[in-house]
Order: sequence, then structure tokens, then C-alpha cells
Amino acid sequence: MDLLPTVRRSLLAAALFTSPPFLAQASVPVSAALRSEPLGPVADVEPAVALHDRIETNNIKRPLSWFIGNSSPLSFDNEVSTATITIPEPADIKIKSVKLYLTGIASTALEAKASSILVSVNDNPATTIPLDGARPDINEKISLPSNLFTTGYNQISFRAILTTGRVCEKFNAPPLWARISAASRVSIDTTPRALVPRFDRLRSIFDKHTLLHAETVTILYNEKAADHPSTIISTAEG
Repeated sequence: MDLLPTVRRSLLAAALFTSPPFLAQASVPVSAALRSEPLGPVADVEPAVALHDRIETNNIKRPLSWFIGNSSPLSFDNEVSTATITIPEPADIKIKSVKLYLTGIASTALEAKASSILVSVNDNPATTIPLDGARPDINEKISLPSNLFTTGYNQISFRAILTTGRVCEKFNAPPLWARISAASRVSIDTTPRALVPRFDRLRSIFDKHTLLHAETVTILYNEKAADHPSTIISTAEG
């Protein structure tokens, strides 16, 4: 199994949200915690501090190349082509807004009424970038709806439909192309999400892809070594 995409997604999530975790502490009296009877539904436990007293908006700005993984532009060739970037949303952080400041260039042969780039979030159409060969420069500011983002890895896809309007044109004709510069900017506004610290939420906080099962190590030893655990431990540690 190729782990490089998984590792890169995990590193991306860790690097993007570098501020300390914003996990609200649950308010549970010590006397109640020590009682033998249950406290009632866990959902009734409220954060100790009011949300408006501790939540602050954090703005994250990155070049598009940071999400692509290199300095190459998003390239669209042929009649229909796609490109995708990933924006993570941890369980303890809520994405309030995502803005794309896209720059680039398209073929001067493209027909304005039939050429465009559809931008979607998690397969939900968000907006369309019109392309016009008469004005080939791409300079778009796009605000993506925050309700389309969910906890986990969010896929932002760009689907280009390119045509020159020529009759019987080949799907891979040379004039069919467009580029979005890797120097384009991505701006993300986030806010801490108050979570009651519950064990059943650990799975959503940590990246499951990084929690791989450790391989079993077989240790061979004789009966005399069994009387000395330190010997076995040293052997296991290599």
C-alpha cells in the first residue's frame, strides 16, 4: 500500500493548524465525580466557559502551491479535465470561510459562452469561473460556502470545460488549455469548536490513517531468560 498520499495528508493537516488546540474543559464537580451513581447523559455536560468568552477567529493564508504540493500550476487540457486540492478540518476547529484568490491564464482561442471552470466542495457545486479567449487572464476572488465543509478532509475540485466552438474539433486540440497559477492565494478563517472531552470522540479528533496497527514482533528466548524480564525487554527493544 502506498502510504505517501496518506502521510502527506496527515502532515498537511498538522502543519495547517499550528495553533494550540481549543478544547473546552467540562465542568464536573469533584464531589459528583466521586459518587458511585452515574452523572446522567454525557450530552448534558456543558463547557465551563461561555463560548463567546474564549473563541477567537484565526486567519490562515497559504499559496495554492502549499496545497498542490509543488510549484506547478493547476493545468487543464483537452475538452474536459479536472484538478483537486484538499483542505482539512479537524474535529476541534470549525472552518468559518474559505476564499480563493485565483490568478492564471487561458487560451485565446476559447469561446466565452462555452468555456468555464466549475468549482465544487466535496462534490457540491459552489461557483463557476467563466473563461473568455478575448480576455485570457484569470483573476477571480471566490468565497466558498462554509456549510459545504465538514470535519475531515475536504476536496475542492476544479472541472474545466473548454471549447473553441469549432465544428468537429478534437477533444485534445492544442488550443484547449487553461492554467491556474500556483502563486494564487487561499485564505481560511477558522474558529475553535468547543468539544466536551469524551472518549467516544477520540476517533474523530485523530487521523485514522496514522493509527495503523503495529506489526507483531516474535521474540525467541530460552527458559533461563524467562526468569529475567529485563533480558527479554532488551531483546524486544533491539
